[in-house]
Amino acid sequence: LTKWRYICRRVGALSNFLLFAKAAGSGEAPENTCEAVDRAVQLEAPPNVEVAIEVDLRLSADAGLVALHDARLERTTDGRGLARQLDLRELRGLVAGPDGQRVPALSDVLDAALESPVLLELHDDDVCAATTIHRELQRRSSRQRERLCVASEHHRVVNALRKLDPTLRTAATKREAWAMLVLGRLGLGQFAPRGHVWVLPERHAGLHVVTPQFVEQARR
Repeated sequence: LTKWRYICRRVGALSNFLLFAKAAGSGEAPENTCEAVDRAVQLEAPPNVEVAIEVDLRLSADAGLVALHDARLERTTDGRGLARQLDLRELRGLVAGPDGQRVPALSDVLDAALESPVLLELHDDDVCAATTIHRELQRRSSRQRERLCVASEHHRVVNALRKLDPTLRTAATKREAWAMLVLGRLGLGQFAPRGHVWVLPERHAGLHVVTPQFVEQARR
């Protein structure tokens, strides 16, 4: 989330607009930290616009989940090597910002988000991530669960989570998005698989993905 006042002026006239704080709001605080989440929660959105929080998640050596985007630690923390080589306690002890912010666990992020809409992005291709997130969400209120969506480009991770909890909102996977794109252009979009939410780039590999036709089909 960057240039907040400018964005508000651009979207203030729209209705039912969900504005995502990318990496918990990396333009306002160090990415994927609780400080970034706190600031996103406190932002005052214009009428008919709601701030949602996107958080990247990585697995630890002991199958915990922490808020990190990269598989390696060097870019955003004072650690070195792969996040998956450290356990949850070790990862939470790493510094993730200039003011001593620490790497938060999934539970820390959800506590900070309160009842704001949250998109959790699972980056590891490991079904352990589905088990861990399911276990954590079982401890959350129904209100917080209703305001949450889980996404991953890894099809088997999302499928595992859907089997564990069919009521949880999940984003369409990369495979499902490609199916919608191809079948839609063939006039067969009604046969494409779909998630509850579509998290897509406007363009990918030279293709215009998010077209009016795609949006119409995705809403069916």
